[in-house]
Amino acid sequence: MKLAGKLCISRPNYPDDRKVISIRLQDQSSGLFLAEVEISAEAFALATTGLGHQDCLFEGKVENWQRAGWRQEFKKEVLPRPDWYQHETAKTDALLEAYELDGWVADRNDLFNHHCWSGENQVSVGFRRYVPPQEIKGT
Repeated sequence: MKLAGKLCISRPNYPDDRKVISIRLQDQSSGLFLAEVEISAEAFALATTGLGHQDCLFEGKVENWQRAGWRQEFKKEVLPRPDWYQHETAKTDALLEAYELDGWVADRNDLFNHHCWSGENQVSVGFRRYVPPQEIKGT
């Protein structure tokens, strides 16, 4: 299976002054990162100038592969603003139960983020879900 994606090569700044190159592979449809590679700047230079097979560390995002190629959808819902604390998960679960249907999952941090408050005693909460790719008809 071939997927459209993005390759991101960057040189992050770490507080411990590690000199590494970060390479991430992102699925274009879902926006999920599928793999991440960390390689020293010296080994990266050798690999890209013809001396391949350099040592590196990599992490496969196995949990994201099951949704690779799927389309990510977003929506916002206006909910009553909670009058309880964020760690009271049973109350939060009860509030979101009516909204987390058909694969929609709430960004639970929005509930308690004052930047998401809309109107008096209301909060705008983001939801996302992943939808399988549509079959192309007529081909």
